[in-house]
Amino acid sequence: MRTISKTLFKRIAAQSSEADLQGLTKVADLSTEYLEKNSSNVRDTDEFYSYSKEEFKKDVMDQMVNIMLRTADFYGVSDLKISEMHEILEKTAEDLIHDIRVTSGVKVDVGAYEPILPGEITSVASIEVSDE
Repeated sequence: MRTISKTLFKRIAAQSSEADLQGLTKVADLSTEYLEKNSSNVRDTDEFYSYSKEEFKKDVMDQMVNIMLRTADFYGVSDLKISEMHEILEKTAEDLIHDIRVTSGVKVDVGAYEPILPGEITSVASIEVSDE
């Protein structure tokens, strides 16, 4: 199971309480349930963490396949054609990721925990200006 940062965990807990006060019981209950189930999967915010785009996409697709199977089972589909579902799952996952990223104010499509590529510069140059 992937971890989430302690900061995100605390913010979700606070927002869950706020949602409950606002009468948004479904989202409050679901987020509280998530936090209770995953309280052991929290890492320190400053702790080193590596999570590549490929790992992220696989995790999202795993959940999309779970949704597909839950839906097929709910409707009693016995002849599910997963080859036909592939494009639907990928497009839905990409749209969902995009919408969450944009709604959250993230302007770039680079993950915060992606490993540094060989030759990638990790420091930022600074220029000091003197009035002399």
